Amino acid sequence: MKGDTIRKLHTCFLVFTIFMSSLGFAQGGKNDVAENDSLEGNKENGAIENIFDGFSVGADIGLQNIFSGAFIDNLDVLTQDSRVVLEFTAGWRKQFDNRLQIGVEGKFGFFDGNLMRSEPENQLEIKYENNTQVGYGVTGGYVLGSRENILLFGYATVTIREFDILIQDELGSYTQTDKEGLLRYGIGMEMLLTRVWHLRGTIGALNIDFGDKETNIDVENKIDFSIGFVYQL
Repeated sequence: MKGDTIRKLHTCFLVFTIFMSSLGFAQGGKNDVAENDSLEGNKENGAIENIFDGFSVGADIGLQNIFSGAFIDNLDVLTQDSRVVLEFTAGWRKQFDNRLQIGVEGKFGFFDGNLMRSEPENQLEIKYENNTQVGYGVTGGYVLGSRENILLFGYATVTIREFDILIQDELGSYTQTDKEGLLRYGIGMEMLLTRVWHLRGTIGALNIDFGDKETNIDVENKIDFSIGFVYQL
């Protein structure tokens, strides 16, 4: 399990490096993109058009920290893994003339959330099943570049997941439901490929707080990563 986690994190950083390199390549060719896609489009007063403004939709894929817990004998029995998540986003944002940007987003995602915990010595087997999640959040950032075609931003998103849990122990079989509302946060970068198609990547973490609950493990704060596209309407 530990080696598999290291492999996934290594892949995450590798893809992120490729993503950042692609941003540099795209930045190097921005003049051609601007001419081909009318990014010369200055307003009558000479100001550059606000690009990261209005409604947008998008899709991204990446790794997210997935975990769930079953409540057994006053103990929250947790299982955790990093899983690939495909997420679709719709939102609205406002870019101000001083280059500041704010926005709101709604998300819907798919993932393989079927986790399992087996403890033969305790005659215990737990199956955690889920494959969808929803979320909502805010973004805030600053637009960079002489053509104002790069957005560096931070994000905070509440992600909601609900797991159906099947528990088998020495007493028999029974079910539970685990509903989570998790705060995910991080930073990201978005850059124009064309006037309406943008490349976007994020890297972040998860706020983990179980309060006074006793848990069987300490959940690792693994890195979340995503890369995808945005269509600016």
